[in-house]
Amino acid sequence: MSDLQIISHPSARRSARLKTAFVVGQNRLGQWLAIATDGLGGGIFASQDAALRYAESECAGSAGRVRLARGPIELRI
Repeated sequence: MSDLQIISHPSARRSARLKTAFVVGQNRLGQWLAIATDGLGGGIFASQDAALRYAESECAGSAGRVRLARGPIELRI
């Protein structure tokens, strides 16, 4: 994920000082992913909304810790 470009989720603007905990984006197959930046969590989801809800719930409602990827991302298992 070294060439990963990140943009802020609209609800993240109010808490931009927080460290990113999850990146949400699509892989090369078009599947939606939410990936923990510490490498300890994540998953494949049916929609962007589902991936964002998961990531935000894992961050205890701190939406500012969730970012959207501009390009493809991969879930490494």
